[in-house]
Amino acid sequence: LTKADNYILPKSIYGDWMSVADNWKRGDPEATATAFFYYNASIMEKIAKILNKMDKVTKFTRLRDNIGAAYNTQYFNRKTAQYESGSQFSNAFPLYLNIVPPEYRKAVLQNLIDDILIHHKGHLTTGILGTKYMVDLLARENRNDIVYLLVTQRDYPSWYEMSKNRTTFSERWDQGGSNNHVMFGSIDAWFYQSLAGINKDEDNPGYKHIVIKPFISPDLSEVKAGLNTVSGKIISHWTLKNGNYHLHISIPVNTTATVYIPAKDRNAVKVNGQAIENTSNINFIKLETNQAVFEVASGKYDFTSNNILPLLGKTVYTALPDIETNTTTIFKPEKATVRLSCITRNSVIYYTLDGTEPDKDSQAYKGELILDSSVVLKAKAFSEGLLPSFTKTQKFSFIDPYKNGLTCEVYNGAITRLSNFHWKNPSQKEHVYQITLNELALPGYDFILQFSGYIEINGKGEYIFYTNSNDGSRLYIDNKLVVDNDGEHGAVEKSGKIWLKSGIYPIKLIYFQSGGSKKLEISYEGPNLEKSIIPASVFRVSNN
Repeated sequence: LTKADNYILPKSIYGDWMSVADNWKRGDPEATATAFFYYNASIMEKIAKILNKMDKVTKFTRLRDNIGAAYNTQYFNRKTAQYESGSQFSNAFPLYLNIVPPEYRKAVLQNLIDDILIHHKGHLTTGILGTKYMVDLLARENRNDIVYLLVTQRDYPSWYEMSKNRTTFSERWDQGGSNNHVMFGSIDAWFYQSLAGINKDEDNPGYKHIVIKPFISPDLSEVKAGLNTVSGKIISHWTLKNGNYHLHISIPVNTTATVYIPAKDRNAVKVNGQAIENTSNINFIKLETNQAVFEVASGKYDFTSNNILPLLGKTVYTALPDIETNTTTIFKPEKATVRLSCITRNSVIYYTLDGTEPDKDSQAYKGELILDSSVVLKAKAFSEGLLPSFTKTQKFSFIDPYKNGLTCEVYNGAITRLSNFHWKNPSQKEHVYQITLNELALPGYDFILQFSGYIEINGKGEYIFYTNSNDGSRLYIDNKLVVDNDGEHGAVEKSGKIWLKSGIYPIKLIYFQSGGSKKLEISYEGPNLEKSIIPASVFRVSNN
């Protein structure tokens, strides 16, 4: 309380650390510290109740309520039903903490889901804190279908992409920072609690009572997990074959469990091969949203329920297709070989080569593709009983080494802002094809890069350019500063707008690195052009 101003704490130095939310910067969201202030007061209230310290219960209840009221006054926009910037963590954490006014909960949750599904095409944007609490919230709200989508994504940002060619997790979604960081490892709890369905009952601590409620994805055929407790080992093992569900559970001695089985009615469920009424130690409780709920004593049980697929509904997405290729930047007259695949069983991939959205009327993938010109490949997977996948997009750029490219000058020296850059003699000068760090042999730190050349624009209108850099960068188009991402900082994305008509324009980007991780990406979007890395095929060595 000594640091709070009307129950609002100052912005923390970390916030949702390493978030990839749009325009995230260190310390965002501002509300993070105050949200944890509320969380701590709630925990202290619970502890006081358990210890029967009623005066302390009153104290911490009042403190919690005062923080919550101040939080909503400071950070909640009732017109939009959004907290702060409307990022995933900004909305998920107050939902998780139950700060959101009850009449707005549904709208705030829908804003969160829309941000995941619509604005970020099934991807998360959360960092170290937000990832854990958003997953926990979605599971609690029976939206494990959304979590399953996030967990099974195979492109950036995702657990798959982070752990690719690694045996440890990194500090950042892009494999940057510390290379042995457990911060995103909290997802393993979701595998036990949601996929296997092993959950504690807070009213009966020490796993004296257990809730077995697996999330069943038609995309999975088997899940098996065991959890050691003070009473013994809990086992949950389910299989799904031809629409028939089998659940084996082991409940330790001196404990009980509530078990959820997908079924249209109680008679559709058998245990140990028998009807429920012929089995001891099992009581039918109720039907709840296409699930039969049972209470069981300790022991081992085998539940079966057939033809459950219609009960699951279409909530799980087909996996995003993989686009495998030897390269996406091809020197003419070479060609590109492309293979498409999808980890979802019995899925069919449809694709287009003109940038349009694929559907079931598009070309079905039947074998490797051979490309000989610049195209935008879009692929989408469909599977019976599942929602179609999101669309995977890959640009293929065919370049002429005499026509395409940029000049990159490398300068050695230490600066903290590009306004202090005054070197005139580069240590090296290279011909490159994209604005990236990948084509250059660079010092570890204390260097400046200056890319210069021309960019071809097709189609008039407003263009948005983005730079994502660690450390600072400045982007100039047509000799105008469009994106100022200067200063010493971690990976930060900034953007700027410029109106252009079809033609060839001068482009220059200056970047410096003063230590730590390195990153430099430049993207754009414009008329009939979705946001993407600027391809090599539009860079020119001259304006001819």
